[in-house]
Amino acid sequence: MNAVDHLLARIVPTSEWQPDWKDVVERAGVGMARPTVLRHKRWAALAAAALIVVLAPLVAVAASQGWWFLSSGAAPQPTSEPVLVKQGSWSGHGWELVAYPSGTDGLCFSVIPADSEQTGLGAGDACTPFAGVQRTAETKPSPDMTITWMSGSQPNLPPYIAGPVIANATAVKIHLTSGQTLETDTFPAPAPLERVRFYAMQLAEPLGLGRLPSGGKQLTLAWLAGFDAHGRMVACLAPATAEDGISPLSACR
Repeated sequence: MNAVDHLLARIVPTSEWQPDWKDVVERAGVGMARPTVLRHKRWAALAAAALIVVLAPLVAVAASQGWWFLSSGAAPQPTSEPVLVKQGSWSGHGWELVAYPSGTDGLCFSVIPADSEQTGLGAGDACTPFAGVQRTAETKPSPDMTITWMSGSQPNLPPYIAGPVIANATAVKIHLTSGQTLETDTFPAPAPLERVRFYAMQLAEPLGLGRLPSGGKQLTLAWLAGFDAHGRMVACLAPATAEDGISPLSACR
């Protein structure tokens, strides 16, 4: 896996197109180091574009009050019961954000259409070692991230971006390569994830790959950063230059 493969392995857009990653990698010419493990998987007729190795749908199901992903065997096993972090609605479409600590892949989080709880259709998730989530002896050696993201768009949900950020971040800013900066508040998670906060917001269009004037492609996300209650930056991720998913604060200026 080369440098840009590592970049693509740490972020998770899901949409209705399938990019040519070989072409992207050959054209991009940017640096990145070892990826945190993220998972992506096609489900039913959903054609999902992944910037990760595998995507496992993560959903709450069933009258039995079990968890669908546990019966699928595709997702990392939790070390404690998954929790519903947040429910909401974007353009009349209900959504849920579910998260749990895993024994091997750190923090796992998922966004799912609220009307797909029984099937998992349209759900996407990501897993990564994350600051504030306790490691186990089996946790992968990637460093703890302080902020990351997942983005998607499909018939049951409009375009969105969501993810975790460290506990002292009360707001997140998302800076696009177009120069536009978006901002949203963060929200807390229940135990055992009380040392992590999350954010989730609707977008005007999916995040993905934009074309450069030269004919190449680049990520339309330039950087995202977490800010504390005093407006001080406390977490940064600039995907094109991050190493092991970690960026200095100066990369998000």
